[in-house]
Parts: sequence; structure tokens; C-alpha cells
Amino acid sequence: MSQAVSRPVRAPARPVVRLPDSAGLVGSAVAEGLAAGTAALRRHLGLLAFCLVSVPLIGWIGLQSVTPLYTARATVNYQPVAYAQTELKSVLKPPKDVTDEMMTSQENVIASEHFAALMTDRFHLEAYPEFNYTLRPRSLMSRATSGLESLVLGGISLAIRPVFPVAADQLAVGTLRPPSAADIRTATIESVQGMISARAMPLSNIIAIGFTAREPQLAAEVANALAETYIAQQLQTKVSAVQGATRWLEGQAQQLRQQVVQQESEIAAYETAHGLARGLRGGLPAQQISLLNQGLANARADLAQAQGQVNAATGRLGSGARAAVSPSVVALRGQRDALSAQLHATMAHLGPRHPTVIAMRRQLGALQRQMGVESGQVTASYLAAVHSAEARVAELEEQLRDARESVATSGRAEIPLDAMRREANASSTLLQAVLGSIQRLTRQAAIEAADARMVSPALVPGSPSVPRTRVLLAAALVAGLSLGLLLIYLAELTQSKFRSGHDIRTVLGLNCLAQIPQIDGAKEGVAGMEEYLVQKPFSLGAEQIRALRAALWLGATRPKVVAIAAARPGEGKTTTSICLARSAALAGERIVVVECDTRKPSFAKLMGIKEKTGLLEFLSGTAPLEDVIHTDKLTSFDYIPSGVAGRSNSHALFMSENMVMLLERLRRDYDLVVLDLPPVIALTDARIVASLAEATLLCVRWQTTPRAVAKHCYEMLQDAQANVVGAALTRVNQRAHAKSGHTDAEAYHSRYAPYYQN
Repeated sequence: MSQAVSRPVRAPARPVVRLPDSAGLVGSAVAEGLAAGTAALRRHLGLLAFCLVSVPLIGWIGLQSVTPLYTARATVNYQPVAYAQTELKSVLKPPKDVTDEMMTSQENVIASEHFAALMTDRFHLEAYPEFNYTLRPRSLMSRATSGLESLVLGGISLAIRPVFPVAADQLAVGTLRPPSAADIRTATIESVQGMISARAMPLSNIIAIGFTAREPQLAAEVANALAETYIAQQLQTKVSAVQGATRWLEGQAQQLRQQVVQQESEIAAYETAHGLARGLRGGLPAQQISLLNQGLANARADLAQAQGQVNAATGRLGSGARAAVSPSVVALRGQRDALSAQLHATMAHLGPRHPTVIAMRRQLGALQRQMGVESGQVTASYLAAVHSAEARVAELEEQLRDARESVATSGRAEIPLDAMRREANASSTLLQAVLGSIQRLTRQAAIEAADARMVSPALVPGSPSVPRTRVLLAAALVAGLSLGLLLIYLAELTQSKFRSGHDIRTVLGLNCLAQIPQIDGAKEGVAGMEEYLVQKPFSLGAEQIRALRAALWLGATRPKVVAIAAARPGEGKTTTSICLARSAALAGERIVVVECDTRKPSFAKLMGIKEKTGLLEFLSGTAPLEDVIHTDKLTSFDYIPSGVAGRSNSHALFMSENMVMLLERLRRDYDLVVLDLPPVIALTDARIVASLAEATLLCVRWQTTPRAVAKHCYEMLQDAQANVVGAALTRVNQRAHAKSGHTDAEAYHSRYAPYYQN
């Protein structure tokens, strides 16, 4: 027996404390997410390719059955024109700016049922099967549906006939009645309306008017007709508004004329009845009072002037005013003043008693007396004028009082007359305004223009608008890609099998000690993996077996008794046991493999022996240990087959002292004891033997073992106090796993091929 090599003891490294880097963590998470996504795409590349091919192919097949439709579009510019006439602004006043709501309204007008009916009548669209459903051949589904409907209604009619015979007759007639002409026309108009499209261009007043039909020429003609009809109806609407306003104003003018004539007749009759007459500026009493007021004012002015002259003549206003009394008096006053001045000058030289002075005094006195006579005459004439003016003023005041009394008497009769005259004037003014509006509207009707104009007519389309093959195929390609990604996501989300060592660590919390590949025996010329690793000891599979042995050796306890367990049959536990034994035997170790599967033994067949004695016979005491130990012909490792199959007391034998003694002896004689257990979930024997082993290795088949089953198996081993040290991923498809993108698939990459000799 070879000596085990001890491992050097290393001093523990000093831990390095580092602060977490949030940016680094985020970047690492993003990188891991991208890597996981890329790996998922690599694993399901076939599914993605299938979706990318199948979905566009199905779409293309569906497009071949679609009847092509052609859409032609004409464009018009909608720009409302303001109305100059006040009468129309309240009826058809356009907004200051064209809003989105207004453009939407125009779209709805063009795509309305009214325009659809006009196009149906103009182009006789009832004769086209694409619009008239009665001209199309009925499909099998339609005939079946119609027949089923008739059958159901007929059955209901028969069921209710005894109770409601009238309703039953109406129901029976309704099931057999063909569509009427009105129904066909309504359905045709609705179909045509569905083919009309009107869309306002963003940030503009342009409206694209389209029509879809099977014939390109028909589509272009109907689209142009829609644009022309829309423009014509725009103009007709405005002209109709002008004409309607004109007719209404003419009616108003006729009523106003009759009203004015009637009001003038009533005024004349009232004036005649009350003795009222109108002058140029008012009634006779009013004119008389006006004349009297004017005459009284003039008379009072004359009286004031005469009194002023009297005052001036009598000297009440001073010398200046008196001088303006009469020319003769003025001349005498001049002579007097000159003589008085001469007298004073003479008296200064000659003295007061000088004869010349005395003569001059006599002359001055004569002038004074002559002035008194002249002033008395003037004053007398002025006084006569004052008396005459006072008499005139008194007379006019008397006449004014009489006139005012007359006006007061007739004033009550003037009030209704004034009201009648105001109403007549208002009616006449309104009549003139209406007549002016009628003249302006007449001119407006001659120059009216539509709010819309044609920008570009519709051309005959050269390619169909439905189906849009390229767009739909591109959409199908995107849909296929999306479907593929969704299926990949669902496949990853619902994945219930183990695909990598990462899955084992995540689900079971165990380290994956090795990934044992699946070998194609026929292709490699070997019976299986057990023979392959002997013939090719430097292959990838052999290296994985050595990795498994190294993982057991590198463990903290270095177990010598290792149980190989699995949840279900076919997981590769027996193959793993034999491969582990042969690999260790090739390395010079003494290995013994004990087959503990007593219900379905396989060692005798795999090793080519005919002896039936084995483990059960030794445990029951019917055979010595030397008789049940056999040697492998390829690598000379020892093995103990299970013995005669079918014993029901195998679990009791495994719990016996003989089993404990056997393991103790094998532990002394061999470097490694491998116990090949039966399926853990199937037999209790597996848990009993696993509890006796120093370590247990759980085999999980790649892409086959359900996660829930493996987890349940692991929990059962834990309940049995088994020391499960790790797991091995068995029967791995090397090519598929290499493309999976998992980190533990790196060993399968072609860059490592020089390290292996297959």
C-alpha cells in the first residue's frame, strides 16, 4: 500500500480589509448580468434561431393570402378666410389661428358618412365586391355560422310557438329574410367610409385625403373626388351662408318698410286729431315762444341802451360818458374847454378885472347856457326812447306768458307724439342699415372663395399599401427576436435541471468537485467511460476524475471511506465509482469498490465475472472476505460485488456489526474505500451506508436530474447524518456545455486542447 503524501502547512495570510466600492459593485453587477445574458443566448441559440426563422416565415405565408390594397392620397391646404361683413362673422367666423381641434374636425368631416355616400353614388361602388358584401362569395365559416344561426333561431321559434305564436312567426321570418336594398346600401357606405382616411400633417394646415381600394386607378380617382368635393362643399357652405343671410335681411327689410309706413301714418293721424303742426324747427307754440324770447331779449337790450344814453346825458356816468351824448354838445364842450384854458392863461398875465378877462368870462357863460339847452333836448329824446322800450318789453312779456300758457296746455299731447316720432326714426335708421347690408352681401356672394384649396392631386399608386410586406416582415423579425428572447427568459426562469456547477452551489449549497463528461462508446471504440479513461489517461474525462480524487484528498479530513450516492437510477454513480477507482489505481493507490446496490447489481456484468457471491454473503456469514473480493483486469483495483440480488433483509445486514467490521478492515488495508450506493430516494440502504461512510459524494446528472429531486435527496442524506462533502456533475455533453457560457465550462474550450490527449 502506497504512502499518502502529506500536504505542507502554510501560514495563514494576513487579511486585507478593503472598503466597498459602490461604483465597482454596480459595474460588477452589470458585467455579471451581461455575462449571464450572453451565456443564456449561447445556451439557447437554437431556440432563438428557430423563432427568428419561423415567425417571419409564418408571417410571409400569411401575407401571401392577403389581397393587396392600394392607397392614393391627395393633399389640400385648409386656411379659413375671414368675412368682411359683420352679418356673417357671427355665423361663420373663423378663429384667429387654426387649432388642432379645428384640423381634427376637418378630418372627421372628410371621413364622414356623408362623403362616403357621395363617393358611393358617384362611382357606383355598390357594384364592387370589396365594398358590397353580398357580391363576395361566402366563406365556409360564414355559411356554417349562418346555418347554425338559422338552426338556433328556428329551434327557438318552434319552442315558443305554443305560447307566443306571433313572436315565433316574426322570428322565423327574420331567419329567412334576405338583406334589403337599404341594408346593402348602408353596409356599402360603412365599408367605403372605412377606406377613407384624412390626416392633418403635423405643424401645418395640410390635410392628406386618402382612399384605399383593390384597383390603383379607382383609389386615385376617389381620392381626387374626395378632395374636390370637400373644396366644393367648403365654398357651397359659405355661399349658402351668404344667401341665407341675404334672404333673412330682405325679410327684415320688408318688415321694416311696412313698420315705417305704419308709424308715419299713425303720427299724421295723431297730429290731425290733436291739432298739432310741425314747422321747420318744431311745433307752432314752440316757434312762437322762441320768437317771443328773441324779441323780448332785443327789446330789453334796446331799453338798456336807452337808459344808458339817459344816464350819459344827465351826467350820471361822468364827463367821458357825457361827451358821447350828441355831436353838438361835444362841439360846445370843446369850445368851452378851449375858452376856459385861454381864460386861465389870460388871468395869469392880466388879472381878473381886466376887460379882456371879463369879456372872456361872458363868452364862457354863454357857452355854458347853450350847452345846457342842447343837453336838455338830447335828454328829453333819450327819455322818450326809454319809455318806448319799456312799453315794448312789457308787451313782449305779456305775449310770452300767453304763449307759455298755450304750450303748457298742449305739452301733454306732444309727449306721445315725440315717442311715436322716435320709434319712427329708429325704424327708418334700421331699415337703412339693413338695406346697406343687403348690398354688401350681394357683392360678397360674387367674390366668395373656399377655405380649402388643392395642393397636389392623388397619383395612381405603384405599390400596394396593404400588405406592407417589408415592414411586416421586419416587424415579424423583431417579433421573432422578441419571442425568442422571451422564451429564453422563460426557459431560464423555469429551468429545473442542473446545467453547471454554479447551479449545484446555488441550489444545494455544495461544491461541484468534478464534471464527468459523457463518452460516446461506439465512436470512441470503448465500452464506456470506465474503459475510456484507461485507454486515454490524459483526456479531459480522465482529468475530471483526477480532479474528483484530488478534491477528496484536499479535504480537511481526507476521508478514506467515500460513499457515491445519487437520487435516481442512471445518474452515473456506478460509472463514477469505477472511474474513480481505476484512476486512483493508475496513480498507484490501493482502491477497493464495494457495490451496495443489492436490488439492481451491475458490477458482475461490468467486470465480466460469473460468481454470485459478494457483499451480502459476507455480511450474512456465508462467505469469507477473501472469497468476495475480486480484482479489476485493467487496473488491478479490488471490488466487492453485491452478491445475490433480491434479499429483503439487506438494510438489517448494513446495520449489523459485520458491516462496521468490514469497513474498519477495508480502511486499514486500502488507501481509499468507495461505496457504490443504491438510489437514495428508492432504498433505505443508501442512507444507512452513507451514515457509515466518512464522506459522501452526490452524483447529479447534467440536464436531467430535477433540482427538487436532488434537493430532496440531499436533505434525506443530511437527515441520516451523512457527511456530504460535495457533488459531481455526471454525463456532461462536452460540446453543448462548452457553448453554454457557464464559467465552469471554460475547461471545455478549444484553447485547452493541447493539454489533453484524446
